[in-house]
Amino acid sequence: MVNSSKKLVQKALEWLNKGAQPTDTVHRILSFKGVLYLKHLLRGVKLELFDEATAMAKFQTWFAEHEANIASKNEAHKKVQAAKKVYVPVVKKVAEPIAEVVAEVVAEEAAPVAEAEVAESAPTAEETPAAE
Repeated sequence: MVNSSKKLVQKALEWLNKGAQPTDTVHRILSFKGVLYLKHLLRGVKLELFDEATAMAKFQTWFAEHEANIASKNEAHKKVQAAKKVYVPVVKKVAEPIAEVVAEVVAEEAAPVAEAEVAESAPTAEETPAAE
């Protein structure tokens, strides 16, 4: 651990040993950083279940595994994020809507002409029934 990190761990241990009850969020942070595990090991030392050297060896082993686990998860996350980033040219995105707009304008211009043709042919159909 880094020197400043050791100081923070020691402060947190003192705080917990005085009887402080951490909130859920602080509890999760202390657990993630290993402070609660270290407190657990040091309690075993106080109960004379094992000596302090064994406790520190167990903590160092856990800490190394924890750091390796975090590093592998970060690598996996970076790979997933890199896979999500797919280069899509901006030109295609701009060109597609313009083509759709042009098609709509052409369709709108063609619609009145088609309606006029239908309107011209419709009176002849109406005249036939009137002739009877």
